Amino acid sequence: MSKATVPLAPYGATLTLTDSRETFQKLSGASCEGCDGMAASVCGGYVIGWFDGELNTLVHECTHVSLFLMEHVGMDVHAAGGEPMAYLMGWMVEEALQRLR
Repeated sequence: MSKATVPLAPYGATLTLTDSRETFQKLSGASCEGCDGMAASVCGGYVIGWFDGELNTLVHECTHVSLFLMEHVGMDVHAAGGEPMAYLMGWMVEEALQRLR
């Protein structure tokens, strides 16, 4: 079981990554039983639960968080050819792989 919290600079939020259903449920208040992964918006940031260890699931959940964050800061996901969102997603995936594997 792993958990890591990283700042989402320059957005003023945090991202918590976990591979534990119990930790995800405590942080998000959401039930994740039967899910391969799940993402949620929480006070002050976001949480990703990555339960099955599959790269596809991680990318899927990072997409949710990227969309949540872009909407929160009022940024069009298509701005600049989608580069801000693409860089954010790539960074989140890399952070999760480094911290949860």
